[in-house]
Amino acid sequence: MVEARHIIVGDIKGGTIRVIDLHGKLVQTLSLQAGAAAFSTVSMPNGMYIVLHVDAYGKTSASQKLVVQH
Repeated sequence: MVEARHIIVGDIKGGTIRVIDLHGKLVQTLSLQAGAAAFSTVSMPNGMYIVLHVDAYGKTSASQKLVVQH
């Protein structure tokens, strides 16, 4: 079974989602399509992560905490 997390960012049509651990290491980068992105947490260790939306101009427009616990 593959566990997936879905991120919905509303009317934002572009940019990327970046998942960063608390040490500042980039864990995943995802391209947004139609305002949504999905990714698997199966290979991610338990812990807290920061999920950032970076717009087409390189600016962070939103952030959220993500807790992974298997």
